[in-house]
Amino acid sequence: MAKISKIWLEPVQGYDPCKNSDDFYFDQRAANNACKIFPAYFKHKEGEFSGKPFHLERWEKKIIGHIFGWKRKTDWTRRYRKAFVYVPKKNGKTQLMAGIGIICLVFDNEPGAQVYTASGDQEQANIMFKAATFAVENHEELSENIEIQKSYKLMQFSATESYWKVLSSNAKTKHGPNISALFLDELHVFPEQRGRELLETLEAGIISRRQPLIVYTTTADYSRPSPCNEVYEYAKKVRDGIVPDPYFFPVIYEADEEKDDWKSEATWMKANPNYGISVKRDYFIERVREAEANPSKENAFKRLHLNIQTKQEKKWMDIKEWDLSGQQLDPEALKNKKCFGAIDLSSTNDIAAFGLYFPETISYLLYCWVPKETARKRIEYELWEKQKYIEVTKGRTIDDDAIRARINELKKDYAFEQIAYDTWNAARLAKKLGDDDGFVMVPFGQGYKSMNEPTKEIEKLILNHRLNHFGNPVMRWMISNATALSDTANNIKIIKPNKDSPQKVDGVITLIMGCGLSMVNKEEPQIEGLTII
Repeated sequence: MAKISKIWLEPVQGYDPCKNSDDFYFDQRAANNACKIFPAYFKHKEGEFSGKPFHLERWEKKIIGHIFGWKRKTDWTRRYRKAFVYVPKKNGKTQLMAGIGIICLVFDNEPGAQVYTASGDQEQANIMFKAATFAVENHEELSENIEIQKSYKLMQFSATESYWKVLSSNAKTKHGPNISALFLDELHVFPEQRGRELLETLEAGIISRRQPLIVYTTTADYSRPSPCNEVYEYAKKVRDGIVPDPYFFPVIYEADEEKDDWKSEATWMKANPNYGISVKRDYFIERVREAEANPSKENAFKRLHLNIQTKQEKKWMDIKEWDLSGQQLDPEALKNKKCFGAIDLSSTNDIAAFGLYFPETISYLLYCWVPKETARKRIEYELWEKQKYIEVTKGRTIDDDAIRARINELKKDYAFEQIAYDTWNAARLAKKLGDDDGFVMVPFGQGYKSMNEPTKEIEKLILNHRLNHFGNPVMRWMISNATALSDTANNIKIIKPNKDSPQKVDGVITLIMGCGLSMVNKEEPQIEGLTII
């Protein structure tokens, strides 16, 4: 070990590969040769370094050097069979992995090598392949010897009858591949059950290879049961010496949520090995400002840029921002103005909401109904009834006829375009309003696909203090209750704090749905590609 260069003796983010290495040796020449392949054969694809040779940073050299430098004394094959690269977004890990893939395809001298890329999302799986094809197309020797069939997501290296292929996420079709190298990209997007089945199937495909390699790459997942978090927890135990697995190489860059200040530059540098290179200080400053102003973005920043596992749920809006948006318009100015309505009847025995969104003046009016028995149990409902912010209906459940009558009255004052409704709970009322009363009724899904874009549009309007909401206290209460739920792609939708919570968000939902209709129907949509079903 004494003759090995210092870089190969340094621990990798708390993991010491020299520990428990009696059955292995470090081939410094193999490590250096693998690192030299990058600037000799690969160029940067994007950004300020586009078109320039890919010179590895120190942290990247450690990954490449250890993967290709450590060998087994018994047969001189590679030591590591699996590697886990846990690095935040924008640190260049995709292009780094694409380089490893080409090494496994071309420079490994593996007869009939089969290199695969897979992800829980087909588009994500294609990203690494595109980075690899760019490298091939921009090097004369590689392009002469590797045939690319982009329509099939396939690269073929005829000299060893080897190929690289992109796999879809359907586990049932993945039995049988004789895998030499497998790249599982952005592990956090793998769905829990189907993703686990896919991993188990693909991992079983390496058995017959002499020195297979599986590389898991990902940013942090949410705090939840998932294939990503299972591999992450295992990698931490290997790193910390709890699990003695000398064939697993863990590379974990992350901030500590309890000890590290997420707004500190020292924390940004700790979690991002390419900080100051592909990840710029100004970018972080801007993202932190956004997160401070909008709580719903704080979790996304921590997870995507600091590799901190976060909950999927986060308070959506600072009530101070809502108050500042306020009432800059006389409600009478809305008379005869074009508007889009939305109905939310999420509960049969509590509050129901109908909202009107006016795109020309960026204004919103909320109307609410509560059954009499429910209203008498809550002081705030009685108060809001006296103030005429809610209407109390007879009986123990929501009265659809009362809501229908009120909407028909409103038609006399406002120019209705369409009314959005949720098919799950408002189909009966929607049918009457459409068939009997002549309103144009539009079914509006409640998933991320429909809710994400208008939710983010409303966020912007509130934070820029452009939305006129006239200080409605019921709506203010609902805004304070709203929780933002995110998926792994950072799409959001609004939910109440928990399923059985008495804290309601119905008015927020109708605001978002009304905005969504207006965006779809605008001649030049604020956000292209929005769908509502």
